[in-house]
Amino acid sequence: MTITRRDSLALGAAALGAASVPIIGARAAYDDVPTADVKAPEYKIEKGATLHMIRPAKFVDPDEVNWKKNTEEFTKKTGVPVKVDFLS
Repeated sequence: MTITRRDSLALGAAALGAASVPIIGARAAYDDVPTADVKAPEYKIEKGATLHMIRPAKFVDPDEVNWKKNTEEFTKKTGVPVKVDFLS
């Protein structure tokens, strides 16, 4: 059996359409799960700690902007300087 380009496009469109249909009652399945308020762990940051991260180059501008904003907030909260390299 050979699959033509038209067949593969139709299959892809059908898969995309099926994936976009919301699952009825999916939220109700999680209503029974018990949860508890748990205190966040308290980790001590070592003196002189730094963080160096490698990220893929931006695909869309807001991704990199939000990443840099969150990185600055992390540094303000923890005092740990963060160096981020964006690689393509």
